Amino acid sequence: MPGELRENYIRQLRRANSALRYLRDPRALAQRVNEQLAREGWVEDLIERRFDTEGASAGQPWRGLAKSTARQRARLGFPADHPILQRSGLLKAAATKGRRIVTPDRIVKQFRDGAAPRYVGGGSHRKKSRNLSVAGANAFWGGLRFGASNSLSDYAPRLNRVRPFYQPASREELAPMFARRDQLITQVIARISDGASLRGLI
Repeated sequence: MPGELRENYIRQLRRANSALRYLRDPRALAQRVNEQLAREGWVEDLIERRFDTEGASAGQPWRGLAKSTARQRARLGFPADHPILQRSGLLKAAATKGRRIVTPDRIVKQFRDGAAPRYVGGGSHRKKSRNLSVAGANAFWGGLRFGASNSLSDYAPRLNRVRPFYQPASREELAPMFARRDQLITQVIARISDGASLRGLI
């Protein structure tokens, strides 16, 4: 075998040997796949759709605002009826801009707490972490524990009870992310079979 071809063959074998560890250890592969899904922003997109569709993407459209709330919004210079739960944008940002924690089993999104808007009660800024996770086909958004301070977490639970932006994710909501997950796994197997590097894929 010519030297150049031999060196290329050895490189492919080394790549395949390195990549095969993911097939020998499914949790290692799951970790890498979940890290890639997290980088692609699938969890944030799911939460944003809940806000942007006012619950419809989760199959539970939020009920309309009370007339008194609509009048208050209009008086403060906001659109009277829509978008719901996005008067200042702080709540949506807190739900989507927090830190991610990725494990082989789930992608955890932390609720980034902060000071409540003045029209809700004001208060000083207090950072707290609130874990929200997507795990498996029965992903659950919840497990929030809220403290007593003039912060976003003061009123988020009350809003969530009436207009749930955190609730179990349906299979329909998760279907695009799961399709992407399956695509990544198929591509990983194909690259391993070809002796190609996984760099740039996961």
